[in-house]
Amino acid sequence: MNKWYSTAPKGADPIVLSSRIRLARNLASLPFPGRMSREQQTDLVARVRECVSAWHAESFTEYNETTPANTLAALAESHLISPDFAGASHIRAAFISGDESVSLMVCEEDHLRLQLLGQGLCLTELYAKADRLDDDLGGRLHFAFDEQLGFLTHCPTNLGCGLRASVMLHLPALAQSGGLRRISENAAKMGIALRGFFGEGSDPAGALYQISNQASLGLSEGEILQRVTEVVEHLLREEMRLRRELLRADEGALSDRVWRAHGLLSSARRMSTAEAMRLLSDIRLGISLSLLPEEADLPLFGLLREIMPAVIDPQGKMTPTERDTARADLLRKTFSRKE
Repeated sequence: MNKWYSTAPKGADPIVLSSRIRLARNLASLPFPGRMSREQQTDLVARVRECVSAWHAESFTEYNETTPANTLAALAESHLISPDFAGASHIRAAFISGDESVSLMVCEEDHLRLQLLGQGLCLTELYAKADRLDDDLGGRLHFAFDEQLGFLTHCPTNLGCGLRASVMLHLPALAQSGGLRRISENAAKMGIALRGFFGEGSDPAGALYQISNQASLGLSEGEILQRVTEVVEHLLREEMRLRRELLRADEGALSDRVWRAHGLLSSARRMSTAEAMRLLSDIRLGISLSLLPEEADLPLFGLLREIMPAVIDPQGKMTPTERDTARADLLRKTFSRKE
């Protein structure tokens, strides 16, 4: 089965990379993870393992506190687990489906964090599947719920339905124009936040931004999905308008920028993660404006994962220079095949 981040089909959205649905849940019978004993953590992991084993339609791999740190770091770089989960030291587990579209973290900030990932703008479809899995878990585990506050969670922003809906967007034209600040301020009034590539507190590497709801208390799942989708659709319209303006303003300069990126990716012998993401951003922009039409089948989405430090160095034994060299080798081989 293809992984969720694998090469997108031709005709895929040039701006929307992926969608994510995450549900936060806690058991009524246990304190929050930060106050649980190791025995309680171990028991909870075992109980959830039994639930996951009953999902016969999916094949899951378990990662836990015995998993090598660099493997956990690679999973975090791939957005399959959170950085906090990867760096923790207590008893915990993550169950990840074979196609990596479903992951379930146990004993992160909450007892359970159920996450579904998919390509393009597909929040409604992802939520429908998440809802089915949530119902199954809820039928086997008794979730903490209050009639006024909804599902009880460690962080107040997750109270209510406990839903975080997010979309990853490529917004180079908006970032260049400075228009994101105004849009971000207006979106915040709707309870929607624009965050960096790795979520809250992170930088927008490669002009990649996450759009997600800030809170869930007092809102239904449908209202959250609608609000996030409305902001995303507005961003899509603005980004495409500004891309066309960039092309009209100076097509030669934009084409030069794109082909310079192609040249570096095709020939560089060392490359940092930040530089690689910036250059891949230019390539993706060029493809969307038909400045690089022959590159349409490049696995740009998958490359975003493959160039990450822990993915490049799964054993955690390389020096930074060695990682930069290996990253450049990977990119050079990929782009040389397209010449």
